[in-house]
Amino acid sequence: MPPSRPNSSDADTAFSDAAAAVPNNSSPPATPTASGNLSVDLAGTSHPLWEGLYALAGGVLFGLVSPIVGHPFDTVKTQMQAESANQTRSSRRSSALATVRQIYGREGVRGFYRGFLPPLLGSALYRGVQFSAFGAVFAACERAGRAPSDASS
Repeated sequence: MPPSRPNSSDADTAFSDAAAAVPNNSSPPATPTASGNLSVDLAGTSHPLWEGLYALAGGVLFGLVSPIVGHPFDTVKTQMQAESANQTRSSRRSSALATVRQIYGREGVRGFYRGFLPPLLGSALYRGVQFSAFGAVFAACERAGRAPSDASS
């Protein structure tokens, strides 16, 4: 005999029991202070200037790390595009791995970072301004008592 299907009231009860078991993540976790008391620090609750400066530091860091990781891939891609533009249709195109070997054999690790400074500085500046503007505006909205997420309602 097949198992009986639960009726809707059983399913509603099971759902509400499961929902009650899930912790409410709407508030940040409390952290102990030096005096042993628990304090809660919300992002965006300090002065907008400080929030903007913290976000500026985070944005600059992100802007510096992103080209460090991504520039070698761009170098290989650009080298492959330049090779395919200079080759005739009958010649064989090289793979990405062959291009990596060619760049490394010719110039070493420095070859992957040729032309690296402008993207590094541009990305750090762009991401720093982007993050700091968002952080400062968010903190100002929080301070005014209206979060940007409340603007749509």
